[in-house]
Amino acid sequence: MRTRPIIIAHRGNSCQAPANTIESIRQAIELGVDMIELDIQSSRDGVPVLIHNNTLDETTDGKGEVSSLDLAQLKKLDAGSWKDKKYAGERIPTLKETLEFSKGRVNLSLDLKTEAIIPAMIKAVQDADIVIILKDC
Repeated sequence: MRTRPIIIAHRGNSCQAPANTIESIRQAIELGVDMIELDIQSSRDGVPVLIHNNTLDETTDGKGEVSSLDLAQLKKLDAGSWKDKKYAGERIPTLKETLEFSKGRVNLSLDLKTEAIIPAMIKAVQDADIVIILKDC
Protein backbone atom coordinates (compact mmCIF):
# COMPACT_ATOMS: atom_id res chain seq x y z
CA MET A 1 0.00 0.00 0.00
CA ARG A 2 1.31 3.45 -0.95
CA THR A 3 2.08 5.59 2.09
CA ARG A 4 2.97 8.87 0.40
CA PRO A 5 1.49 11.07 -2.32
CA ILE A 6 2.43 10.53 -5.96
CA ILE A 7 4.66 13.36 -7.15
CA ILE A 8 3.75 14.44 -10.70
CA ALA A 9 5.88 16.98 -12.57
CA HIS A 10 3.70 19.22 -14.71
CA ARG A 11 5.33 19.40 -18.17
CA GLY A 12 8.56 18.18 -16.61
CA ASN A 13 10.47 20.50 -14.31
CA SER A 14 8.68 23.42 -15.93
CA CYS A 15 9.43 25.84 -13.09
CA GLN A 16 13.11 25.74 -14.01
CA ALA A 17 13.36 24.40 -17.57
CA PRO A 18 11.32 25.01 -20.73
CA ALA A 19 8.09 23.00 -20.45
CA ASN A 20 7.58 19.82 -22.48
CA THR A 21 11.23 19.49 -23.49
CA ILE A 22 13.74 16.70 -22.98
CA GLU A 23 15.63 19.01 -20.61
CA SER A 24 12.55 19.53 -18.43
CA ILE A 25 11.99 15.76 -18.41
CA ARG A 26 15.65 15.10 -17.53
CA GLN A 27 15.50 17.55 -14.64
CA ALA A 28 12.23 16.08 -13.32
CA ILE A 29 13.73 12.59 -13.39
CA GLU A 30 16.79 13.86 -11.48
CA LEU A 31 14.45 15.34 -8.87
CA GLY A 32 12.96 11.87 -8.36
CA VAL A 33 9.36 12.48 -9.42
CA ASP A 34 7.01 9.52 -9.80
CA MET A 35 5.38 10.71 -13.00
CA ILE A 36 5.58 13.46 -15.60
CA GLU A 37 2.52 14.96 -17.28
CA LEU A 38 3.21 15.97 -20.89
CA ASP A 39 1.14 17.63 -23.59
CA ILE A 40 0.87 16.16 -27.09
CA GLN A 41 -0.04 18.06 -30.25
CA SER A 42 0.17 16.97 -33.89
CA SER A 43 2.49 18.30 -36.57
CA ARG A 44 1.04 18.91 -40.03
CA ASP A 45 2.40 15.53 -41.15
CA GLY A 46 0.75 13.74 -38.22
CA VAL A 47 3.74 13.30 -35.89
CA PRO A 48 2.97 13.55 -32.16
CA VAL A 49 5.09 16.33 -30.61
CA LEU A 50 5.36 17.75 -27.10
CA ILE A 51 3.93 21.24 -26.78
CA HIS A 52 1.04 22.51 -24.69
CA ASN A 53 -0.55 25.22 -26.78
CA ASN A 54 -1.89 24.72 -30.27
CA THR A 55 0.19 27.74 -31.27
CA LEU A 56 3.96 28.18 -31.30
CA ASP A 57 4.11 31.82 -30.23
CA GLU A 58 4.41 31.46 -26.45
CA THR A 59 7.05 28.72 -26.09
CA THR A 60 9.10 28.83 -29.30
CA ASP A 61 10.55 31.37 -31.69
CA GLY A 62 7.93 30.29 -34.24
CA LYS A 63 4.55 31.74 -35.07
CA GLY A 64 1.19 30.20 -35.89
CA GLU A 65 -0.41 26.83 -35.28
CA VAL A 66 1.64 23.73 -34.43
CA SER A 67 -0.47 21.75 -36.91
CA SER A 68 0.46 24.14 -39.75
CA LEU A 69 4.11 23.00 -39.75
CA ASP A 70 5.57 19.60 -40.54
CA LEU A 71 8.05 17.90 -38.22
CA ALA A 72 11.12 19.14 -40.12
CA GLN A 73 9.92 22.73 -39.74
CA LEU A 74 9.06 22.28 -36.05
CA LYS A 75 12.51 20.79 -35.36
CA LYS A 76 14.15 24.03 -36.54
CA LEU A 77 12.42 26.08 -33.85
CA ASP A 78 14.04 27.12 -30.58
CA ALA A 79 11.85 25.86 -27.72
CA GLY A 80 14.14 26.95 -24.90
CA SER A 81 15.14 30.60 -25.12
CA TRP A 82 11.73 31.83 -24.00
CA LYS A 83 12.46 30.35 -20.56
CA ASP A 84 16.13 31.29 -20.25
CA LYS A 85 19.00 31.97 -22.65
CA LYS A 86 20.87 28.97 -21.23
CA TYR A 87 18.24 26.74 -22.88
CA ALA A 88 18.73 28.24 -26.34
CA GLY A 89 18.59 25.54 -28.98
CA GLU A 90 16.31 23.21 -27.03
CA ARG A 91 13.97 21.61 -29.57
CA ILE A 92 10.37 20.44 -29.59
CA PRO A 93 10.65 16.70 -28.94
CA THR A 94 8.58 14.06 -30.65
CA LEU A 95 6.61 11.61 -28.58
CA LYS A 96 8.90 8.88 -29.90
CA GLU A 97 12.03 10.70 -28.66
CA THR A 98 10.36 11.30 -25.32
CA LEU A 99 9.36 7.66 -24.87
CA GLU A 100 12.87 6.50 -25.75
CA PHE A 101 14.42 8.98 -23.30
CA SER A 102 12.08 8.23 -20.40
CA LYS A 103 11.54 4.48 -20.81
CA GLY A 104 12.36 2.67 -17.58
CA ARG A 105 13.13 5.96 -15.83
CA VAL A 106 9.75 7.53 -15.06
CA ASN A 107 6.03 7.05 -15.65
CA LEU A 108 4.32 9.40 -18.09
CA SER A 109 0.85 10.88 -18.25
CA LEU A 110 0.08 12.00 -21.79
CA ASP A 111 -2.40 14.83 -22.29
CA LEU A 112 -3.55 14.59 -25.90
CA LYS A 113 -4.64 17.99 -27.16
CA THR A 114 -6.37 16.58 -30.23
CA GLU A 115 -8.18 13.29 -30.76
CA ALA A 116 -6.76 13.05 -34.28
CA ILE A 117 -3.37 12.13 -32.82
CA ILE A 118 -4.61 9.00 -31.00
CA PRO A 119 -3.60 6.45 -33.69
CA ALA A 120 -0.09 7.96 -34.00
CA MET A 121 0.25 8.05 -30.21
CA ILE A 122 -0.74 4.39 -29.91
CA LYS A 123 1.77 3.44 -32.63
CA ALA A 124 4.57 5.38 -30.90
CA VAL A 125 3.83 3.66 -27.59
CA GLN A 126 3.71 0.23 -29.26
CA ASP A 127 6.95 0.90 -31.17
CA ALA A 128 8.63 1.87 -27.89
CA ASP A 129 7.45 -1.45 -26.39
CA ILE A 130 5.84 0.25 -23.42
CA VAL A 131 3.01 -1.23 -21.40
CA ILE A 132 -0.15 0.83 -21.05
CA ILE A 133 -2.48 0.08 -18.19
CA LEU A 134 -6.05 1.28 -18.58
CA LYS A 135 -8.33 1.42 -15.58
CA ASP A 136 -12.06 1.91 -15.37
CA CYS A 137 -13.21 5.14 -13.78
